[in-house]
Amino acid sequence: MIDHMLLLGGGAKLPGLQKYLSDKLALDVRKPTSFNRLQGTTVTTAPSFVENLLSFPVAYGLALQGHGVSR
Repeated sequence: MIDHMLLLGGGAKLPGLQKYLSDKLALDVRKPTSFNRLQGTTVTTAPSFVENLLSFPVAYGLALQGHGVSR
């Protein structure tokens, strides 16, 4: 059973999209505020990283794959 959905990508910045999806899908729609296992506070606290956090999951996943720690 699906109990929530993560909203990612550049489209996640669209005003009202989170509420719209939540209403239409009857799901809790969440925007992540951090990557729990990502280290390097110099980068993770930089304003440009924080502002664009929702756009980084693809790059993050590819980096994990490149290091052989993910499929």
